[in-house]
Amino acid sequence: MDETFFSGVRTEEVELSTGVRIGLPVRYYEWSTIMAHFPAPDAAVRKLLPTARLKPAHLVPGTAIISMVAMEY
Repeated sequence: MDETFFSGVRTEEVELSTGVRIGLPVRYYEWSTIMAHFPAPDAAVRKLLPTARLKPAHLVPGTAIISMVAMEY
């Protein structure tokens, strides 16, 4: 990828809870990804969510979408 793609994007250095300092936003110059989306019953997905404040995304009423993503960078 052309290094000038990010030339106008400013970064800000932040400290993570681990003490590691990184620049945000993170810039990925070369990466690959694969993703898949699956329909799932809304009620089953709601049971898996860690809090009631999170809501499943719906494909159609009663059917949620579960997405899986793998990235190599």
